[in-house]
Amino acid sequence: MSNDSLNYDATYFNNDLLNATAGSGSPYYQRNATNVLNASLDDAVDIGTLTSNETHLGVASQISKTNPSNYYKFTLDGNSIKLDLDNFVDTATIRVQLMDSNGDVVADSSTFADADLQTAYGKANSSTGLPIDAGEYYAKVTFDATEFKTVPQNYQLSLYSGSNFTSSYETIAAVQTSTSQHVTIDNTMTFGTLNAEEYSNKDVHRANATAETAINIGWLYNEKTALGAQSELTDTCDEQYYYFTFQKGESIKFNFDNKTDESDLADLRIQFLDSSGTYAYADSHGTDAQKAAYAELTSAQGLEANKGTYVIKVSFALGENKSKDQLYDIKVYSGDTYTDYYESLVATEDAATAILSGTYTDKYNPATSLASYLTAQSDEEQTNIMTTLTNIYS
Repeated sequence: MSNDSLNYDATYFNNDLLNATAGSGSPYYQRNATNVLNASLDDAVDIGTLTSNETHLGVASQISKTNPSNYYKFTLDGNSIKLDLDNFVDTATIRVQLMDSNGDVVADSSTFADADLQTAYGKANSSTGLPIDAGEYYAKVTFDATEFKTVPQNYQLSLYSGSNFTSSYETIAAVQTSTSQHVTIDNTMTFGTLNAEEYSNKDVHRANATAETAINIGWLYNEKTALGAQSELTDTCDEQYYYFTFQKGESIKFNFDNKTDESDLADLRIQFLDSSGTYAYADSHGTDAQKAAYAELTSAQGLEANKGTYVIKVSFALGENKSKDQLYDIKVYSGDTYTDYYESLVATEDAATAILSGTYTDKYNPATSLASYLTAQSDEEQTNIMTTLTNIYS
């Protein structure tokens, strides 16, 4: 890998040892993922498709005593693999194992491994590469046998096929260190350019929101824009709506991330609706067909959709306790990459503000509040209007 840290196109991942180079100006894309605690093959982070003489796949992460084993999945579209690992700490030897779709090891960097597996790894870590069939593979990164795990090891794993590549796809994989720690899981496999322009705007969710009062989060354009929003679902604002206009593309991808602490997590319902907010194309808690559509919507393929306006509704699931506020963010994509990211930072109206603004009509009755306040005054009780409103609300 090049040492020129100022070079932010795909040539940053040129590798002389492996004879793998990209042309100047080749795009460099990146995304975020998480290496979960106590991972197995089933938890492997998908890092994309390795296409001969087209793509470079990379992942930056860390192994430690708490989280000592990381797994990655990729699909080979070619007939050879080149692999390199940079250990940026280098106080312990890192072991890399290449496995086939069944989990059988086909190459191993450890000196404790079978000689044939060491030989195969030597080929993978060379300019010629390891000849291998196209298909699905895994890479496991861990401490080598007998190594001390006291010091965390930060590393960069790079995969190539062929002698050149025209684009680089980098996954920045955070490390989960406790079971209660929130982790981000995004199955849309969407990468942004490293220098993607970011824009943000601010808005506020009001109580008793409807599709007609939905927050506008922008225009969605295939392989160009990604849309996002961050907000908080509360008892006061227990239904929240967003809308966007799908300008160009064949399918829409969606990711929802509840960032609330594990102990306070509530079951939330996500609905992908038409512009009127009455017809659900996809629903995380709907019919079997709607749930299947939601699974497509949140997958790497996305949900087929026509151009037009769509509404996203976020609410508590039926019967769910609303006493714990739920912090979340949403992201909407079309295609596999984007160059511009638009994020809406949406505050949530609290009960007092909702009462004063007149939007809290389902839990606050003005006539009842006024009568209560006047009664207190006639009885010469020391009170004020906000105290009365608070008591009536509670």
